Amino acid sequence: MNEPNSMPKWAIFGPGQIADDFASAIRSVCGSIEAVGARNPDKAEAFARKHDISKSYGSLDELLDDEQVDAVYIATPHNTHHEFVMRCLEKGKHVLCEKAITVNGTQLGQAAQAASERGLLLAEAMTVYHMPLYRELLDRIAEGELGAIKSIHVAFGDVKEYEAQNRFFNPDLAGGVLLDMGTYALSLVKMFMPGGPDRLLTDVRKADTGVDEEAVIMLHGGLGETASVSLSFLADTGHLATIVCEKGTILLKDFTRATRAFVSYADGTSETIESGKRGEALNYEVADFSEWVRLGKTPPTLGWSTGVMAMMDEARRHWGLRYPFE
Repeated sequence: MNEPNSMPKWAIFGPGQIADDFASAIRSVCGSIEAVGARNPDKAEAFARKHDISKSYGSLDELLDDEQVDAVYIATPHNTHHEFVMRCLEKGKHVLCEKAITVNGTQLGQAAQAASERGLLLAEAMTVYHMPLYRELLDRIAEGELGAIKSIHVAFGDVKEYEAQNRFFNPDLAGGVLLDMGTYALSLVKMFMPGGPDRLLTDVRKADTGVDEEAVIMLHGGLGETASVSLSFLADTGHLATIVCEKGTILLKDFTRATRAFVSYADGTSETIESGKRGEALNYEVADFSEWVRLGKTPPTLGWSTGVMAMMDEARRHWGLRYPFE
């Protein structure tokens, strides 16, 4: 295990497409990857060869028995996250798990408690929590430059070809637009609406498999602010976010990995704020988590993830949508 104040030794479990990019990020930030694991040993071995990783394992148990591994990045389907997160924590490993970190708040609460009891770190691999631009915007708002936030609007839609068994539409895999795309939009809302929401209204269109393929969510915050979130697997609505403040309006394009914000002030002036690099979005995740491990610091983003999960639970309650394994 890692010595105090040293960078963690990483392992990856679930060598899919996103894990490819994440492996590059770990290498860039930490220099090397200790191990990779998969339920299919051939896939683990192929991934290890591709990324020059010395150890590959054909099961999670084998990977977790590796005493050199400090932190595990989980990149498997949503429905497996809770089980794999809990097993990693029980074996004394820090965990960074792909979004959505779990499928409901009960699961996340159990995982957070297990991490706390063992002195381990648990966080969600959510890009918007780590982009430097958002930190700058939050600082500016906190300093009063833009005044109080009045409303937040997010449109996030991409066309997904319908196939009942793929991860987008399969209820057994916790499919649906909410856990796949809504988690990004609601994460942004949660960052800029820290005290809320205190009320949620929503409507949904369901696919033939019963999961959500299009949804609208309206949120009311405790300080009078509001938010609207539009999600779709049926149309490309753009990846746009707008934050309306008393003294100006912030427009964000490609908000999941935003590096530029266009600000229009109430006095007629405008400004472009730039911070960070889009291509390094995963690097920021790795760097932040590694630093939290090094310092033994509780991830500040876990509270945001918990709030987002509560919103998603409430939306699904309105829709009457439960996954078969819940």
